[in-house]
Amino acid sequence: MNKRWRLLLALLWILFVLYPNPVMLATTIGRTISPPEDADAVGELARTLPDDPNKIRDLVLTKYVPYDYDWNVYGVPWYFPSTKEVLADRRGDCESQAIFLASVLKAKGIPHQLKMTFDHIWVDFEGKQANEMENDAVAFVQRDGSNFQIKMPEEFNFREYLTIQIDARWRPMPLGRKVLLILGIVAIGLGNSLLALVYDWAGALWSNRAQAKRPVG
Repeated sequence: MNKRWRLLLALLWILFVLYPNPVMLATTIGRTISPPEDADAVGELARTLPDDPNKIRDLVLTKYVPYDYDWNVYGVPWYFPSTKEVLADRRGDCESQAIFLASVLKAKGIPHQLKMTFDHIWVDFEGKQANEMENDAVAFVQRDGSNFQIKMPEEFNFREYLTIQIDARWRPMPLGRKVLLILGIVAIGLGNSLLALVYDWAGALWSNRAQAKRPVG
């Protein structure tokens, strides 16, 4: 097996382990491109909330959608849920919090924008205080209704990005999935050598059994 086929097989194996149901990945990519704000799903709740978007944000992040990793909620490293899914699960990471908050603001008629970095999504609105993770300098995608804008971020820290990915995608990953992922990649990397080793082991085992059954004398 040449290196190209090994690489392809390794990528397919990684995809299989991370997303046993690949539809979840396709759904996530589609919703990232076009976030599914759903004012109807949270309309009843929105009527009970204050009109101050900052107070709404605080309630969403602390009470209605407390932060949790996608591994713990959906069993995959990255998933963009619908508003109805978030309403049912009542926990999730930044995608869950952002789409829920955006839907509530939409239901209340409060102007807002969805903004993204390479590892984070948030809702911007008039009066929102910028912070280290949520500001225009780090954003590379901005979505306002049907308008979709992409720009190169003014600030990007690769080391910080890598640390965030490890903390959010690798550390919470179930141990069994980690073991399965690593064993599969090792097996693919060894390729023919592993097959030859298994063949020799099986041949030796068969030969020993045959000798044990051979009559003496």
